[in-house]
Amino acid sequence: MSSDNSNLDSFIEILLRLPPVPGVSFRGWIHPADLGAVDVATRLITAASVDMAIATAGFSTSDLGVMVGRTGRDIGAFSGMPEAEEITYAPGRIFRGYPVETLDDLNVRVYEEWIIDESGQPVSMGIDPDEVIAMVAAMIPEAKDQAKDKGLAVPKEYCDRFTSPLE
Repeated sequence: MSSDNSNLDSFIEILLRLPPVPGVSFRGWIHPADLGAVDVATRLITAASVDMAIATAGFSTSDLGVMVGRTGRDIGAFSGMPEAEEITYAPGRIFRGYPVETLDDLNVRVYEEWIIDESGQPVSMGIDPDEVIAMVAAMIPEAKDQAKDKGLAVPKEYCDRFTSPLE
């Protein structure tokens, strides 16, 4: 096993010791709208931020992924950039991506984390994506205003982790 794999395995082991933080976080990338609903089984660590502006690199992307999850871990206490308000998901998570909506010039896709039950079947959290979209629609104007007035709390390059493909 290479040193990189060993370090990644150690990181994931430590990550999974943190308590899960169910809730909503954001990414600045989504699957293309023409795919309709998508199911994604992640192979990599997935980084999201509870700060919409950070997740979109100051709204420099036209995409907003809304991650509604239950197994993400808040790594702020251990991060070199706690201001990123980062929620991290271990590999192997399953997300249902609902069809894309356009809100305030953003392509918005809600991703709901599904869990595999004891019988091996995926189980939904039972969210209503329309309610999530309504909540996000109410948040976007203020988030854009704050990003414009205050800028980003982290270097823009740090936001790359939130704007890369979900895979």
